[in-house]
Amino acid sequence: MTRIRVNTEDLKNKAKDFDSAAEAFKRAGDDILAAAMAMPSYDGQLSGPARKMGYEFQKQARELSAALASDAESLRETAQAFEEVDNRTVNAIEASSVMLSSAFIPGGPGGEDSEIIRQGGSPTWLGLDFLAYKDYGNVVYIWRNGEMITITITDENRELINKYEDYLDEFYKNLADFFNAFNYLDQQYGNTLKLLSVLALLVGLGILTAKLFVAIASFLGAGTIVANLLEETADKALDMAGLSPLDIIKECGKILDPVNPEKWVPELNNLITSGQEASQALNNANDIWNTLFPPPPTPESPYDPVPTPPTKTPTPTPTPTP
Repeated sequence: MTRIRVNTEDLKNKAKDFDSAAEAFKRAGDDILAAAMAMPSYDGQLSGPARKMGYEFQKQARELSAALASDAESLRETAQAFEEVDNRTVNAIEASSVMLSSAFIPGGPGGEDSEIIRQGGSPTWLGLDFLAYKDYGNVVYIWRNGEMITITITDENRELINKYEDYLDEFYKNLADFFNAFNYLDQQYGNTLKLLSVLALLVGLGILTAKLFVAIASFLGAGTIVANLLEETADKALDMAGLSPLDIIKECGKILDPVNPEKWVPELNNLITSGQEASQALNNANDIWNTLFPPPPTPESPYDPVPTPPTKTPTPTPTPTP
């Protein structure tokens, strides 16, 4: 399907052109009628037919004028509708990025609850089971996978807890940058669904994690199309798997604008960089968590190999002497 881009300022300008044309046709019809009414009579042989034609010309001109005026109003209403949708999307993403960049930055001692030394994250952001913590110094509450876990702080685990909190703060900061980069692209490009398709492609290539893609799609109310987009871009991801990072970005630019793909390279690079940094920080936080609380071994891949039962050392049989 051919991509459709809408410039609302162009629609408004065209509406003005239609208004001008409508007024011009209306004036032309009136002028023709006035000229016909001024024709000499010649015993009715000229004035009669001229006036009849003048009235008909005026009628047709006014009908055309009304149609052009209606088209102008339709263009203005269309421009307003597109702007309202764009504004809702932009405002929503901006509100999200502000929330991520401010509400999740850890605070120091004090504030409304003076017992909290440090806190960050959100346990239920965008309806997803995101991560959060509240550190009271001697105990820390951590939210993971929709559950709250209480950890007593000791000399042995304090350093790891601090690192976990640092990585979680870094994750949310980079997540805010990721949303800002997507928001900027969405404003400049004006096709949210196409941008989500590019994200799905980057997920298929392993450049971005599915968690970030799901977060964006869910926030925009497009969560139900996530699986479809991933499936639609699977073949394209296979074709691009051997390309360099720069070539991949250029190919994504071609998806957005086949005529001028280079235009989108800097913005796409910012999107990818912030997304990768967010993913890396999240991976680091999970690594710290697994160090604090190693997952239980599974029968398929136990942590400790099953010892081999010892076997009795054979002793040589003495050779009988004759």
